[in-house]
Amino acid sequence: MITRGEFLRLADKRLTELIAETEALISQSQRLTQGLTPYGLKKIKAQMKQRSEAGG
Repeated sequence: MITRGEFLRLADKRLTELIAETEALISQSQRLTQGLTPYGLKKIKAQMKQRSEAGG
């Protein structure tokens, strides 16, 4: 059987992992939504144009 201390330690470890995963997802979603603003779309289009001009 698992002791209370072991259970709490495992639960704390898992909560810490979940918090880190959640923070990473929030950061990723913020980057994606920033790219979907009119300014972000203009910036993406400008970068694509620069790449095509540099490549060709």
